[in-house]
Amino acid sequence: MKKNFILLCATALSLAVVSCKKETTGSNDIEGDWKFVEIQASTVSTSQTSFGGTTMKTVTTSNYTTINNAGTLKIDQSQMTGNGMSYGVNTMAHVTIYQNGTVSDTMSFPMVSSLSGFTNTASYVKVGSDSLYFPNGATFMGSVQGSSGPSGTKYRIEQNRLIMTSANSRVVTDPSSGQVSTQQASGNIIFEK
Repeated sequence: MKKNFILLCATALSLAVVSCKKETTGSNDIEGDWKFVEIQASTVSTSQTSFGGTTMKTVTTSNYTTINNAGTLKIDQSQMTGNGMSYGVNTMAHVTIYQNGTVSDTMSFPMVSSLSGFTNTASYVKVGSDSLYFPNGATFMGSVQGSSGPSGTKYRIEQNRLIMTSANSRVVTDPSSGQVSTQQASGNIIFEK
């Protein structure tokens, strides 16, 4: 579960909001070379299982801003190329354990991870004036992206910063144990000219 949770945290990188398909309009003001500044993320992972009349549920949350950020993003008319993308996470995750709906325990643990030197390219389509659609997923940020299929993100330009906002959610059921996990991540990925 801890490995899946760490991967979930990284899914903030995935830009996995499926975008509505609007007609493309306006100039492509995001084109150019951008320096990776940081990721601001919020995650929630919920696992639940029942056995012998008892329902156990674990909710793990974290909020963080990445550290040791490095790398660049080159955006042209149809592709984004992340080059040397690196970051670290050093925060605390908070866990609440429920038994039959009643809190039975709480705890916190360090959440430390990193991604270093990743380079990859993703094709994109600008949709309207505030959305990007990635027909093959947004893999330019690393192999830990949460979706290998189509995905999207909202974006905005603030002065010299490109801010991509994303959110995703997925439900996974372990066929052998019947344990159901719901994983959610949202956040901003910030670049600067």
